[in-house]
Amino acid sequence: MTTLPPQEPVVASVDDGGPAIPPDVLSKPDLFKYEVVQGFFLQNGPQQKSADFEDMLHRSFGLIDTSPERWYNLRSAVTKLQDEAPPDVRYKVLFIGRHGQGWHNFGASKYGSQAWEAHWAFITGDGELTWGPDPELTPLGISQAQAIHRCWQEQAPLGAPITAAEMKWFPRFQIDEAMSEHDELWKPDDRETDEHMQMRMRRALDRMFGTGGASETYISITGHSAIFRNLLAVLNHQVYPLATGEMIPVVIWRWGRAGHTLFILANAKHFDILLMRNTWFHFSNVYELFPKKTLALTTEPTGVPTVEAEYIFRRKQASVFNFPFTELAAVSDAHPSGVRHTTSQEHFQPAPEKLLLLSNPELSARDAHNELRWIKQHLAYSRSSSLSCSTQSVTTDHIQDDLRRLCHRRSLGEPLQYILGTTDFGPLTLQTRAPVLIPRSETAFVTERLAASFLASRPKPDLTGMQIVDLCTGSGCIAILLTHLLGSTVRRMRGYDTSTEAIALAKDNVTAQGMNPQVEVKHGDIFDNTLVDEIGKVDLVVANPPYIPLNEWESLPRSVKDHEDQRALIGADNGLAFYHKISQMLPAILDRQGQVALEVGKGQAEQVSEILKRHGGVRRIEVWKDHFGVDRMVVGGPESTIS
Repeated sequence: MTTLPPQEPVVASVDDGGPAIPPDVLSKPDLFKYEVVQGFFLQNGPQQKSADFEDMLHRSFGLIDTSPERWYNLRSAVTKLQDEAPPDVRYKVLFIGRHGQGWHNFGASKYGSQAWEAHWAFITGDGELTWGPDPELTPLGISQAQAIHRCWQEQAPLGAPITAAEMKWFPRFQIDEAMSEHDELWKPDDRETDEHMQMRMRRALDRMFGTGGASETYISITGHSAIFRNLLAVLNHQVYPLATGEMIPVVIWRWGRAGHTLFILANAKHFDILLMRNTWFHFSNVYELFPKKTLALTTEPTGVPTVEAEYIFRRKQASVFNFPFTELAAVSDAHPSGVRHTTSQEHFQPAPEKLLLLSNPELSARDAHNELRWIKQHLAYSRSSSLSCSTQSVTTDHIQDDLRRLCHRRSLGEPLQYILGTTDFGPLTLQTRAPVLIPRSETAFVTERLAASFLASRPKPDLTGMQIVDLCTGSGCIAILLTHLLGSTVRRMRGYDTSTEAIALAKDNVTAQGMNPQVEVKHGDIFDNTLVDEIGKVDLVVANPPYIPLNEWESLPRSVKDHEDQRALIGADNGLAFYHKISQMLPAILDRQGQVALEVGKGQAEQVSEILKRHGGVRRIEVWKDHFGVDRMVVGGPESTIS
């Protein structure tokens, strides 16, 4: 039996806890490179820090965009960057905060840094103040924490991406009774240097961005000043001192694989870059970037000629890289690097599982790369879960068989979400089963905005006992996500559908999310006039009805039309039949100050808006775009209910 080489550094999963410092922490980690993406937050430069943190709090933590859509614009931009990125490039947004003032900070300011470091830091107090062993926050520190908390609360209705605190790094640990109460490795005359701390920060980023790391794009981190001073240094961020209780947001991109080489093979006509091992990008028409006449050849100590070339990569940033260069006639299988070279007429052969995925015409090379990674993660999770409750061993051959089986299903066009049995929907993970319509990311995006808008538009005394109905609920994704985001403000959420498969799946999702009896799923046909009486008056009507015109059915991808329920997709001949019926229901079921929110297909927003005005009695209408920039949701209601 053989095992596949790891795709990422072997480190403990962030979500599973793990050692604070991997054994190789003192070996310089240089697997990836990390940089700040400028243009989103004022603090990220290139200007030096100027505004007070309090000013930043009033400016949505420093967002350059001041429009009402600012948080949605940020999330849409980051999503677009990630969607268009090569496989090994990843983006995350970190909200880096220093803890509020503690009594140890107060003590250091009382005695001065020199006296504090020489004496007072080694004891727990001075008889008047107590700052150890675990210092608490001062009244100022508490007020600093409360100020940021209030700001998050204010920004949440506007679409801020972080809505709850979760313990992620070390959620579970055990303290052995044999352990000493004191740190046996601590030495009073030995401090961690900035260089060592930056190694730790780089390793932490490797873990956070790795496949076993944090899956979230938006992450809030709170810690001590030295941690973030060195974290910003690793990111090549301008010096940005953080006082106690302050925070700086940073958009980060991870790129490159230091130590992995791009081999350029040349002939008289062109150059080819072949993907050797885990290279991090590829170009088409490489000869345009490396004109043969301008190549500057040098010889490395290994005897391998290299070419120095300047190129522009993303956001017009110029960089100079050295690449090993070999004339086509000199290509050989024997090379000191141990990497087999191929000629420009051959292709680097991907793994057989990736070849299986690439036989699916709907998948690009990048899609296949990502989906293979997700399938492996799914199998790894399933394996760990089965081992925890079984004494049977799982061999590498079994894993490979399962991997090939799932990749084969995907190669035949079956949607990945059905194969994995789950899909992410906003911050939630929902179950999926054929043939129920698969929840889409664009639906989650506008649903999150709907929740924020609904909270912002209602007076606080009215934010109790909300009644919401979700028509054509399908998997229950909209009803469940709205309930998750609106919380206790929802007294009753009801989802209606005609499909028995959809109703069963939606009920399973409600149960899995612990939302019984707040969320109910029932059989209901909007074309049955008795449904209006059952619904009664509600504060919000939402729906993602079938809206694809019949004449567009054949042009849909095979993964959609061969697997997802046609009844959940086709909206009669012109795709608008369900909107007409829902609009006719609104006068009877929508409260006087209520809202309606309908997902629409591309190019339908104007027609649906007109239908709502003409048949639904809706006075004010807005059209919201999804994170792809497509008009995706039509929201209507009285003048005062849309924000």
